[in-house]
Amino acid sequence: MKLLKYLFFLILILIIGGSIYLTTLNGNYNIKQSKIIKAPVEVVFNEINDYKNWQHWGPWLKMDSTIVAAYPEITSGVNASYSWTGKEGGGSIKTISLIPNKEIIQQIDFGTGSTPEVYWNLKKVDEGTEVIWGMRGKNTFTEKAYWLTQGGIEKNIKPMYIKGLDLLDTYISKEMEKHSIVSKGV
Repeated sequence: MKLLKYLFFLILILIIGGSIYLTTLNGNYNIKQSKIIKAPVEVVFNEINDYKNWQHWGPWLKMDSTIVAAYPEITSGVNASYSWTGKEGGGSIKTISLIPNKEIIQQIDFGTGSTPEVYWNLKKVDEGTEVIWGMRGKNTFTEKAYWLTQGGIEKNIKPMYIKGLDLLDTYISKEMEKHSIVSKGV
């Protein structure tokens, strides 16, 4: 009986210690990835700004073929949104602000209680457009525990952003090849 009592206290101490540890962890995060896309900034902006276009290059669609997207009437610009469901769950995203051809700020909801900010920064460079895709927010206590067991939020999100930017680049390049203009003189 004493062994059970000591075992119970040991488990209790581990739970309390683990909770204190999780509470002291910094829950703030800002994960971002950048890529140069050989396309005009206006083309890249228009592709990202309309949620219906995401089906062509969204990395999560390649990972989960069961995802079904639902589009409301407005799919581009401020207050545009869409939602999805799939085997891993569902969520929604909404554009909360934008500066044409420079920045898009979105709020994403995975149904976990927190709503991180997804951001896109676009900058014209000699090679085309520098695209920065990021997500920033603050993890709840439960999210800290989840990400601790998964190796961290950055380890899981950053590869998705790398793949997404690569797919976006490939898609835009193919679309631009379809619509090229050739000048043959006067």
